[in-house]
Amino acid sequence: MFNPAAFIAMDPIDGKEKVFLVPRAEKDQPGSTWKKKSEAPLLASDDGRHFYRYSDGPWLRATEPYELAGGTEDARYADLRLQPFVDVDGHVFDGAMMYTAYDGKTARISVMFFNHGNPLDTRKKGLVFKDSDVMKNPLVPGNPAWNKSMAMRQYRDPKTGAVKNVYFFGEGNLHHGGILEMTTDRPFSSRPDGSFGLKFPETKPVLTSRPGLFDQALVESAHQPEVVRLSESLAKRTGEKYGLVLSYHGDTPPWGYSVGYAIFSLEHPESGPLYRSKGPYLKPIESLENSAQDDKVI
Repeated sequence: MFNPAAFIAMDPIDGKEKVFLVPRAEKDQPGSTWKKKSEAPLLASDDGRHFYRYSDGPWLRATEPYELAGGTEDARYADLRLQPFVDVDGHVFDGAMMYTAYDGKTARISVMFFNHGNPLDTRKKGLVFKDSDVMKNPLVPGNPAWNKSMAMRQYRDPKTGAVKNVYFFGEGNLHHGGILEMTTDRPFSSRPDGSFGLKFPETKPVLTSRPGLFDQALVESAHQPEVVRLSESLAKRTGEKYGLVLSYHGDTPPWGYSVGYAIFSLEHPESGPLYRSKGPYLKPIESLENSAQDDKVI
């Protein structure tokens, strides 16, 4: 088990708030088209340190053709309580779990909704983007439908009070791709015909790899961004008070797979970072981080 998402929600059984953990759990698949399959159980904790199994079997289960071979990978949590997702039948969900649906060849962003009042009240809605949209702006030319790793933040605009939804997603290296950004007034979409999803942006990445730094071989968005007050120098330079901090993964052998960050304008995140860390704030140093299924990984 690895790569977990975490959130705080109510346990309807005893009415208490608990910390829930959604780890990626892998099992071997001898003779299958893909050697390992991932699904995600739901774990719970009263103190955030000691967890027990909460769901009966996988909470995030591989059920669709585009995820049966490789499974449901690397869940990422988003809080939708400012503006919940309302499905076509009127059912309301105030939390989202984006994940990578993997068919053994192509990674695709998919989403399952749930409720903070009852985490077992869930609904998988499928792929966030249509393949045909993604292929118009491919991040991976050799696999043009490839897209993964969505970090989403819902926030209230400090100036207007309107709710905004910002998304960072994708990955890249020195040869192609990167992290894309988009902002919407509604979280995802739910159309009368039952279709679902966002339109993949036909824009350039806002973050790409940098030669000689910790993110030379990989940039990939991590957990949900944070809205923060800008430092005095950034506020003076931009004329803005607030920004978005995005944590993202970087990889450069032999240093390993680590985590850095970038600060974006809250008003114009599509314009690229105002500041970007030259090194990681988390990097693999312990033995358990340096020798595992993949070595040197945070």
